[in-house]
Amino acid sequence: MKKNSTEYCFSIDANRRAGFTLVEMLIVLAMIGLVAGLTIYNLTGSFESGKINTARNWVNGPGKAAVTTYYLQAGEYPTT
Repeated sequence: MKKNSTEYCFSIDANRRAGFTLVEMLIVLAMIGLVAGLTIYNLTGSFESGKINTARNWVNGPGKAAVTTYYLQAGEYPTT
C-alpha cells in the first residue's frame, strides 16, 4: 500500500529525535563566551579608571593638605 504525503510526514517526525545539534550548541557557547569576554573587558577598564580618579582626588584633596602641613611644620617638602 502506498503512503500518502501526510502519513509520510508524520512517520519522519516520529523517527526524528528532539534536542539540539552539536553545531547549535557550539554557536550558543561561542556567543556566550563573546558576551562574557566583552563584559569582563569593559568592567576591567572601568575599575582602572575608577582607581585613577580616586588617586587624583586624594592628591588634590587630603594629599595636598598633608604635604602643605608638612611644609609648614618642617620648612621643606618631603623628599619621598
